[in-house]
Amino acid sequence: DPGGPAARAAEGDRVEYRRGAITETYQNDSNGLSQRITIATPPPGGDTGLRIGLAVFGNVLAAPYPDGMGVEILTGSGAAVLRLADLEVIDARGTKLDASLTLVGCVSRKAGETRCELEIAAETVGAVWPVAAALVASSPSWSIESNQVEAFYGASVAGAGDVNGDGYADVVV
Repeated sequence: DPGGPAARAAEGDRVEYRRGAITETYQNDSNGLSQRITIATPPPGGDTGLRIGLAVFGNVLAAPYPDGMGVEILTGSGAAVLRLADLEVIDARGTKLDASLTLVGCVSRKAGETRCELEIAAETVGAVWPVAAALVASSPSWSIESNQVEAFYGASVAGAGDVNGDGYADVVV
């Protein structure tokens, strides 16, 4: 339950939504769009761990990172368009909690539209509430395609590693 209707506050590059015990904060900066979800109290039924469901809609697919700390959103043709990564879950003391971001699955809804469900899971037993889960949404620095027959764009391509430190492997064309 997201906590009902949201009260919204915006200032500069930051927007905050408050829904009962849940506060969502979004901030846009040079790293991407940071999303922080703060939950003031443990879920009903006792402190057995935290689960936060997220969803992405559109002509997209999702691919999880092997380390469980991120998910890459891809177009229907497989091109990377969004990276959800840098997951961190902390409690009120600033203690970093064991956490993961996983792909639950993707389901086709209608022609050209898919719903991909993601889950943030964190071990919160012994944590001091509130607990906050944060991640960053970013996109590749650039992308390009050649739609011209016999343009020979990319006739010679070589991997260059992560040259600019954005988390994506770069290529030399």
